Amino acid sequence: MSGAARHYDGDEVLLVAFGVPITEFAKGAFVGLEFDEDDWTVTQGHQGTVLRAKNPNSVATCTFQTVQGSPENDALSEAATVDVTTGLGTGSFFLQDLNGNTAASGSTSWCKKRPKIGLGTEGDVVEWTATVAGIQEWHIGQNRLA
Repeated sequence: MSGAARHYDGDEVLLVAFGVPITEFAKGAFVGLEFDEDDWTVTQGHQGTVLRAKNPNSVATCTFQTVQGSPENDALSEAATVDVTTGLGTGSFFLQDLNGNTAASGSTSWCKKRPKIGLGTEGDVVEWTATVAGIQEWHIGQNRLA
């Protein structure tokens, strides 16, 4: 169906990182998820023979942005602090675009690096980085017709 319009609404994106549901995202591109390594490695022999080997990597990095006033920042900060002090600040990971078929999940996630603190005359964007281990679902799909 050429020229068909598809629907997207950023309010219909669900994210749970280190067990904390996120609802107050920053404007613009507010979440990204990518595997830490390639799915395949390649070795080439002296005579040109190519061998590809599957990489069993199931670790990804998720970056997401909230605004300074997002209520989730408190829960995310608490989880990060608990993890640094006790190692018990991990939680589930889930990402879904309710506009279509894109979804990803992982068994465990944690704060890779606590975000910088930025203060100024206007509210700042807070960028969180999560490590996601045990990726169980990873699908990039189309969005529903408008």
